[in-house]
Amino acid sequence: MNIVFMGTPEFAIPSLHELAKNFNVKLVITQPDKPQGRGRKIIPSPIKKYAMQKNIEVYQPENINSKESIEKLREVGADYHIVVAYGQIVSREVLNLPKVETLNVHASLLPEYRGGAPIHRAIIDGKEKTGVTIMIVKPKLDSGPILLQEEVQIEDYMTTGILHDILADKGAKLLIKVLNDFKKIVPIEQDNEKYTYADLINADDRLIDWCKSNRVIFNKIRGLNPWPEAYTFFKNKRLIIVKAELVSDNSNNPGEITEINDKGIVVSTNQGGILLKEVKPQGKKKMSALDFVRGYEVKKGDILN
Repeated sequence: MNIVFMGTPEFAIPSLHELAKNFNVKLVITQPDKPQGRGRKIIPSPIKKYAMQKNIEVYQPENINSKESIEKLREVGADYHIVVAYGQIVSREVLNLPKVETLNVHASLLPEYRGGAPIHRAIIDGKEKTGVTIMIVKPKLDSGPILLQEEVQIEDYMTTGILHDILADKGAKLLIKVLNDFKKIVPIEQDNEKYTYADLINADDRLIDWCKSNRVIFNKIRGLNPWPEAYTFFKNKRLIIVKAELVSDNSNNPGEITEINDKGIVVSTNQGGILLKEVKPQGKKKMSALDFVRGYEVKKGDILN
């Protein structure tokens, strides 16, 4: 079985790894190298790095739907195209090129959370479960028929980073099962009346509103860890909250530091409290909440806003 793989970020690596172990990956397509970081150094995508380690040919078109790209794919003549977080919209013409089908690994239980930030949104929204879906790709975003799904319970210890890795691994294994059993699987059309959309995270999503409940705030902190991270302000300086826990607190003065103990800093919300365990002050590296207390003269009664 010959495969063309289209993917870009870390999430796609387990799928490419499993495909390379089980089938013949003839070509990897990923986004062009882009400048990143403060130095704007040109950095290849995680998928490009992995493919080069495995000696798989890499193709990086600016536009996957160009005549040049289409001709390249025709020459390969793959049985399947596999798309995992590639980052470009694929045209109907490209979708129809493989001999069998174009498939996608998506990190939600479709039709819930179509779009670009399904893992973040599932945690931020306080969902008890999410999962991965293998589907047939259609031109409309994440709307294709479902082939297989696997549920994952979302536990309180899970951040977006942890859940990302779990779903990436489960999606990779589920993809291999689908490819091995493809002729036996009956595709199920999505119920378009039940779909939700996972908007990309924006700057407003990151700011903590201490007037929300402690559960809502806790979910935001987990859902934005490790990127792009939730923040508040302390003495007019941005303070990123890296790690926190739910605790009881009856002060009902949102944003007030009501206790400093050997575990960290307790902040009141409009319902319960949040224990800050790790923080990152503006312009500084991550530190324990207690180190922050010692270094920044934090005291009971101070306000976060």
